[in-house]
Amino acid sequence: MEVKVEELVDYLIRVSEGKLQLVKKLLDLTIQQRDALKAVEDDDIDILNNLIQGKQETMNKIDILDQEFLGKFIKVKEILGIENFADLKEEPIAGVKILKEKIQEIMVVTEEISSVDKENTMKAQENLDEIKKQLKLVKIGKKTNHGYGKKFTENTSILIDKKK
Repeated sequence: MEVKVEELVDYLIRVSEGKLQLVKKLLDLTIQQRDALKAVEDDDIDILNNLIQGKQETMNKIDILDQEFLGKFIKVKEILGIENFADLKEEPIAGVKILKEKIQEIMVVTEEISSVDKENTMKAQENLDEIKKQLKLVKIGKKTNHGYGKKFTENTSILIDKKK
């Protein structure tokens, strides 16, 4: 049973629309993650973990759509005899122009996600550095406090010089 190219293109458009919705959701979650990183409180850590989990679930769904898309996309390119959709100057099959636009829109959103994600990585590193500084201060405070809490033993020498 031979599948028509038009049907493949239509299927790819539907898959791309689904992916676009998921990518936009991923962008929204990434922006929420950025906001949570900027205002780190104890309860924000739970929010941050939930956002990361939501992002992972969304990325898993995108991976499934990508696998669906790739096989059919390669087949359409083979049938049309092209290496890249950007090579097309005109629309040989109905829907190819729409598909190109959807793919381009997905790429734009993906680049935006990448940019926000880089910000998030930098902010997370800043937060980690701040926590390290605070831990270091706590350790110094413990050492200082421990020094004051020592009891003197009976055989302590207080540097009294007795000349005979």
